[in-house]
Amino acid sequence: MPWSRCLLTTLGVLQVINLHAFFWQVCPHIQAVHQRHLSFAPHSSMLSRRRDSFSVMGTSTGGSSEKEAATMERETQYFLTVKTHTNISQIQAEEWNSLLRFEDSPFLQHEWFDCLEASGCAVPATGWNPCHLTIRMVTGRGGEVAESDDPGELVAAAPVYIKTHSMGEFIFDNEWASAAYRSGLDYYPKVLVAVPFTPASGARLLLKRGLSRPMQREIRRMVGGFLQDLAKNNGFSSVHVNFCEEEEIGALQEAQPPYLHRTSMQFHWVNRNKDKDGLPYSSFDEYLSAFRSKRRIKIKKERRSIYEDAGLTLQVLRGRDIPDSYFDSDLIFKLYVSTIDKLFYGRQYLNEAFFRLLKGKFREPLCLVLARDAGGEVVAGTFNVISNDKRFYGRYWGCVAPEDIKNLHFETCYYKSIEYCIEAGLAAMEPGAGNSDFKFMRGFEPVHVHSMHHLVHPGLRQAVDDFLQYERREVSGTVEYLSEKSAVRGRRDGQGGEGGQAPGEGGE
Repeated sequence: MPWSRCLLTTLGVLQVINLHAFFWQVCPHIQAVHQRHLSFAPHSSMLSRRRDSFSVMGTSTGGSSEKEAATMERETQYFLTVKTHTNISQIQAEEWNSLLRFEDSPFLQHEWFDCLEASGCAVPATGWNPCHLTIRMVTGRGGEVAESDDPGELVAAAPVYIKTHSMGEFIFDNEWASAAYRSGLDYYPKVLVAVPFTPASGARLLLKRGLSRPMQREIRRMVGGFLQDLAKNNGFSSVHVNFCEEEEIGALQEAQPPYLHRTSMQFHWVNRNKDKDGLPYSSFDEYLSAFRSKRRIKIKKERRSIYEDAGLTLQVLRGRDIPDSYFDSDLIFKLYVSTIDKLFYGRQYLNEAFFRLLKGKFREPLCLVLARDAGGEVVAGTFNVISNDKRFYGRYWGCVAPEDIKNLHFETCYYKSIEYCIEAGLAAMEPGAGNSDFKFMRGFEPVHVHSMHHLVHPGLRQAVDDFLQYERREVSGTVEYLSEKSAVRGRRDGQGGEGGQAPGEGGE
């Protein structure tokens, strides 16, 4: 029986065994060649000199007739230039944020990156070397850019880091690195286009609003090519565009050589009642009614154990309602680090300074779900972010109670958060990576997430390509299978009520 048909509780282990075994079968494509490291320095360069690509933006002199050549010297032409930046603070926040759409992830805001870098979390000392891109439209004549103090109009940007490890990415390429090293190749440094420590999908090549679709695709393709050149010219092994949007896939596949497409799986909750033509749920009880009887009873019992047995109360605070003292006293940091300290595989990516900086730079999107004991003291909580388009991102959970409280994790991370999403009219919830079986049995649905990859070495690229073709089939099969076995079943399909159980039911 293929692993995509196995119980969800064993899915993760079997996936690792099968996919890693397959990857090592295709590694003979790699030949033993040692790469040397080259020094890398920020620079500016011309991204493209194709005038006909930018006719939508201004006067174009495309073509090669003598008449057009004669007018080239006097007509304004448009060019794109790209510049790298070693710190997000080198880019004006207003300019960067002007590229964001209403529906874009809040993690793409300049302020979020600034907090990560100013706090020392995503900096060279931790293996994150900022190399952010800005792409500007400049003018010229006669095929040359005009000299000017005006930097030009910002039309695109990308959050880029040169990485010396693969931690904090959540698209796992550790086996690729191992294969490279066993074949005599250096896998690090590598180029990463992503938001540090954040497994949330969103645009990775930010574009000026109002550009035509052909222009958007062309700029994405050219930026993808620039990143390939950046890697090749500096001795970096690869380029990785993690948790990207579907619109970016096609453009990057047009690069030469094409980027390789990888699909992974997450579990998201969607505020959509299948019994009411997809309308939002009106209450948590209505949401519960979509579960089988056995699961409904279990969820209610878990919730009662928090409020009746443990005597806790839960509170949701957003933005300006969060007291300054929670930042100043490091309460949020203490919740964050408490989980890391309890897990042998925990990794502390964030520090106290990061959470303190959020108070003044990134407060509005924040949402805390806090559990208090009978004396009003905070004993546990979750750190979350809410987007403009009403998407709830669960990020960190922690418990500072002197002893563990059964089911408290489920209540703060899932039930209370879902209840709040319903009450606030939020559209969806992304709880992040991990704990897939717990999420699935509580109504979270499997979804694809995407990443794009370029490997400089032809042998390594071929090995990864073969592996990804296999992995895509397995991930798609798993998503399809689990979608059919969803814990949330519409009664109109005759599958709700007292029906059977989802994979992993009763396996907690």
